[in-house]
Amino acid sequence: MALIPNSHMTLGRERRSLSRALRDGDWQAIQQGDATLIKALGEATEDPNRDLASLLKEMREVIVLYQDILAQCNHGALSLADQVTSS
Repeated sequence: MALIPNSHMTLGRERRSLSRALRDGDWQAIQQGDATLIKALGEATEDPNRDLASLLKEMREVIVLYQDILAQCNHGALSLADQVTSS
């Protein structure tokens, strides 16, 4: 049974934290979480004990999360544009 490296566990924890911030609409936490997640991603990819399959799976989850963040940004921008043009 392979052990999951600590760096991978940290990456997953940071991804889930950023996901909660997005769900809560806490954009300040998203900004802070983004920096923390990027750092965790770097550490996980540089970990000599990394499990490539596990890391790739987690990276796919990170990509989906960033797609969700971008979708929220786009939705917010469109809503703001509608408000400005309606005024």
